Amino acid sequence: PGITVNIVDGVLRSPPIGIAPGLTIQSLRQLTPGLRARAESLLQKADKTTPDKLVDLNTALLGDAILIATDPGSCPPEPIHVRLQSETARALGQPRLLIDVAANSRLTVILEHTGVRGALVNAVNQICLGRGSQLNLMRVQTLPDDGMLLETTELELGESASVTVTSVDLGGQLCRQALTVLLAGTGADATVNGVFLADGQRHIDNHTRLVHQAPATTSREFFRGIADGHGRGVFNGKIVVLPGAAGSNANLTNRNLLLCPTAEIDTKPELEIYVDDVRCSHGATTGQLDANALFYLRSRGLDPAVARQVLTSAFLREGLSGIAIPELRLRLETQLQARLGGEPVATQPGAAA
Repeated sequence: PGITVNIVDGVLRSPPIGIAPGLTIQSLRQLTPGLRARAESLLQKADKTTPDKLVDLNTALLGDAILIATDPGSCPPEPIHVRLQSETARALGQPRLLIDVAANSRLTVILEHTGVRGALVNAVNQICLGRGSQLNLMRVQTLPDDGMLLETTELELGESASVTVTSVDLGGQLCRQALTVLLAGTGADATVNGVFLADGQRHIDNHTRLVHQAPATTSREFFRGIADGHGRGVFNGKIVVLPGAAGSNANLTNRNLLLCPTAEIDTKPELEIYVDDVRCSHGATTGQLDANALFYLRSRGLDPAVARQVLTSAFLREGLSGIAIPELRLRLETQLQARLGGEPVATQPGAAA
């Protein structure tokens, strides 16, 4: 369901159809002067953040950019499904996506990375939320096993704006996501959830930075990861509370499962606080499946492989709760369960206890 936007090797393949009033989806080359000014404002914001060589590379080689923009007060009823496809093997793609959510408007976006074998992508997403606006952003990465994705996402939230980000990494050989959320307006609110599965020879790297710049801002971040085989997962999450952000609340949690001795997960949650009147917490755990839980499921008649699958699937399923599109959530749950041990398994009432 919703509006599909196909971006192939960084270029808008064809204009989407069925666009609701108050919504614009266009190539940078096709924009009217007013919309071009909004797009250029987003492009220039990259210079005001921490310098990033990957963003600089994307800008230097930029052939086009795609703008998704709402009018003030508009609420498009259907989600926008952006398919970022890489169809040229061993050629570094440089897609650039700009999202401008105007004041008091609401938007739902699915951002999905796919590609051919040998796909190489350096993607940059720049997103701005106006006063009182809301964005639900669901990011899904299912590249082939030899694919590489380097992705930088920057979000800036205005006064009373709110965003929910759900990130899912299932594919690729080397994937690195750098996510920065700047809570620039009073009362801004951000929720960031993440799920990754690093199996085989996969390396999945997540770096997040939530910056509280304005007073009374709130952030919640919860990442879950599983590593199996010779896979490696990396999570580095940082919360920064600047001097002007008194009265802010922030929580950062990372939980990980290692399914075999050769797998590896490195985690580093950080707090950087420059003001006293705040409530902040952070924590991380990495371990194996609970032996008592496995014993309990086996005592209920499940064989060892199925018991492990039930526990690992349940561990990741909670991380997918932010996927607001039921069809997408079911597809991801099915893919995860298949990767973790075969056909999907329904969690029994006793197993969830």
